[in-house]
Amino acid sequence: MKHLGKYLLFVICQACFSCSLSASSEGKILNSSEYTDSIVDMRLMTYYFDMKINHSSETANTALLLIDSLLHVYREDDFKHAKYSMQKIQFLYMNNCVPEAIAFLENDTCKMWQKIGGPYYKQILVNRLLAMSAYSQNDTVAYKKYLSDILSLVEKYISENKDEYAKFMKEDINHLKGKYIVTATEYIYYSYLVYGKEEADKRIREYEKLYCIDKATADYLRDLYDLDFMESISL
Repeated sequence: MKHLGKYLLFVICQACFSCSLSASSEGKILNSSEYTDSIVDMRLMTYYFDMKINHSSETANTALLLIDSLLHVYREDDFKHAKYSMQKIQFLYMNNCVPEAIAFLENDTCKMWQKIGGPYYKQILVNRLLAMSAYSQNDTVAYKKYLSDILSLVEKYISENKDEYAKFMKEDINHLKGKYIVTATEYIYYSYLVYGKEEADKRIREYEKLYCIDKATADYLRDLYDLDFMESISL
């Protein structure tokens, strides 16, 4: 389950995208561009694992060139633009180009960011990149500060959308879908990172009591504890 969780962290953004994609393509045969994208995605995944093992700048630059070409091809497609933008940020980070990753994210105007994780999602990702950088430099104070800032933004977004969030928790979270799925997982994951397992467990129990979350979903949220913070920027 731990390895599954780590893989989930890398692809959680794509999983959110797939919810909206499946709604429009259900029952249809994949067209040629979708087949091409599948091949490209497999290639990028290969580059990703190669980077994890070899930390090769050459691999990262090859991946980034491919991603830039896709961003150009899909410059009018918000869904695919955001998908490949996330991967560009990932490879920039893995290639020790944190300032470049942050600059790209902050300057990107794609509307999908807000649809994925709300109005503070880009700011959350910036803070995550900074936290990962601080962690790699053993700067515990900065690391904890950025994590706390992220959790504050998540809690602010939930507070500003109480009724809609409560409806999601009652109707959609057990199906691991819906507008707030990234926010819900962020809430538990960053609670764990900031306060520890005991507090995160308490918050999951509160969710179970308030919204009748089933055991499988509660276990899914607890599996987030096993995610390697340095594995991906998606959460």
